Amino acid sequence: AVSSVVESRGLTLLFADVQEIPLVLGNFLESVKTTKEAKAILATVGAQADVERVIASKAMRAGAGKMRNRRFRQRLGPMVVYNEDNGVVKAFRNIPGVQLFQVDRLNLLNLAPGGHLGRFIIWSQAAFEKLEAIYGTREEAAQFKTGYKLPAAMVATPSLTRLINSDELQSVLRGAHPANGVLPHQAQPPCQQARR
Repeated sequence: AVSSVVESRGLTLLFADVQEIPLVLGNFLESVKTTKEAKAILATVGAQADVERVIASKAMRAGAGKMRNRRFRQRLGPMVVYNEDNGVVKAFRNIPGVQLFQVDRLNLLNLAPGGHLGRFIIWSQAAFEKLEAIYGTREEAAQFKTGYKLPAAMVATPSLTRLINSDELQSVLRGAHPANGVLPHQAQPPCQQARR
């Protein structure tokens, strides 16, 4: 993954401690039993700053949603993806903003909330290894999805600004149109003029 995309979601404090993205921890993550151990893991990997950002963002919702059991709003924190629940759900469920997902039930709306890429995800080793079996590769079809093969990448460069400003593309594009100033006045149809 591209760490600058994750940093663009406001996680600059976080990346002083995290060595690489995606952050894959061992299978001990799935057997964590208590919230105290879960908080210690988040602190050691440097995700505690993200959790504190979530806690500080809790605010009252504007509008009538307050009366409909949606009283507070808060940011989303790190997401923990696991393969087997050996106590990990009970350990992490009481930490604000942390969401847990089993690797078979991943959802694009949770991986990129609001359509914005770059959510900070903590994987267990078994969950990360199971991704190839679920989604396959570009050469091999997936084992759990019949006939599913990963689509080929349409864009080789993930940075669109670098792509747009490249010399190859700029030499082909036309220049910007000059601004003409004020748009011409459009007369109203006769049926609307008679109503006045």
